Amino acid sequence: KHNVDNHFIYMCVPKTCSDLTRISDFLEVYAYHSYYTVYEDYLDLYKYKYTTDTDSAYMVDVILGSRSFDLAYQFNWAGVDGEYISGVKDGNNLVSELGGSFGMAIVQAANKYRDNLPGNK
Repeated sequence: KHNVDNHFIYMCVPKTCSDLTRISDFLEVYAYHSYYTVYEDYLDLYKYKYTTDTDSAYMVDVILGSRSFDLAYQFNWAGVDGEYISGVKDGNNLVSELGGSFGMAIVQAANKYRDNLPGNK
């Protein structure tokens, strides 16, 4: 079984930290700058160290440049994540049918998410 999923890295702050606002602001700025200063260099290193030729390295750019994200899958709205995984495990390719069976539940979950965003209340 191979399951590709989002991987998050968590930063832990000790309970003894007295100024959570300051440390949270720092971590947010640190993450922002790390993404824009480290990510591209990391990809260049990865591409040329772990691929066998320049065409393969170019394909990494093509793949990363054309990615899209399915929020229903990312947030597991209506349990769609479990359906994808069980479909792969069982050998059933029912992805095309998931839209019909989960469509309205996903729309409702998306609307609820949107309504709960800051500034939408």
